[in-house]
Amino acid sequence: MKRIFLFIFFLLSLIKGFAQLNNNERLIAESRYLCSFNSCVFLDSAAYQYDIDNNITTKLLIGKNWVSNIDEVRQKISYTYDLHNNRLSFLLQKKDSGNTPFINQYHEIFTYDSNNNLTSYLKQSWMEAPLNIFINGFINV
Repeated sequence: MKRIFLFIFFLLSLIKGFAQLNNNERLIAESRYLCSFNSCVFLDSAAYQYDIDNNITTKLLIGKNWVSNIDEVRQKISYTYDLHNNRLSFLLQKKDSGNTPFINQYHEIFTYDSNNNLTSYLKQSWMEAPLNIFINGFINV
């Protein structure tokens, strides 16, 4: 058991992460690299966009296409809000490599009454497995 723990600790210590914040101290980019003694290889990254009220509007998950050696957007998460900053929708889309279109994977729709109380919540899924809080190694926000 101790050997397994040490191996996992060693493996995790080789993964390095970097984050970038905007002027409002919101996360706008994060990247992960697998590093050995003197070099690192890109694993994946995420980019975030916010609206004027500081609500997250888009999250792009970027991975390496090891065949073409190009970084590609693999997943896109879109969020929409009403005038009271209540979240109206969450849409997760994925794409295969190359110029393929995004394909819907998971969708949530929220409605509110005039007092901003949540009145309905609809979930749609096109995935075979349930949505995990970790999407492509990053925490879903």
